[in-house]
Amino acid sequence: MTTGTAENTQEKLYEEFTTVVAETEQLLKSVSTAGAQKASAAARSTDEYVHENPWQAVGIAAALAGLTGLIAGLLIARR
Repeated sequence: MTTGTAENTQEKLYEEFTTVVAETEQLLKSVSTAGAQKASAAARSTDEYVHENPWQAVGIAAALAGLTGLIAGLLIARR
């Protein structure tokens, strides 16, 4: 392999690497934006539900807390 060929190969490899890095950065930006939008929509929906149904929200929170406590107690008792 000559020096010119090695340099060409190295340049092509560098260009491909740069392209992959740029595409990966773009993908990460688009994924993080989409995730933030979905999380924001979920937070808005939850906020609206809690304001419209405060006692149901309290009941749901209490049920989840009780279920979590029950599961934790069962797991601790198994040891």
